Amino acid sequence: MCRLNKYQLSKEFTHYIGIPPIEYLIHFRINTAKRLLRYSNKSVKEIALDVGIADTPYFNRLFKRKTEMTPLAYRRNG
Repeated sequence: MCRLNKYQLSKEFTHYIGIPPIEYLIHFRINTAKRLLRYSNKSVKEIALDVGIADTPYFNRLFKRKTEMTPLAYRRNG
């Protein structure tokens, strides 16, 4: 059993991984979305749901903030 509270766990995670847990999760989601955009025919809405983001406009903003292009632009240029 882990005896760390959520703040201690977050601090330890950041210490060992180098980024906070939420940033790690976002990075994982964006990388997964990139792969799906490149290698699947799923819609952006489906991909957003697949990576755990139910709000498609938020997914689009997050993707653009992290990659400097929209999901559709990434798919076209990928």
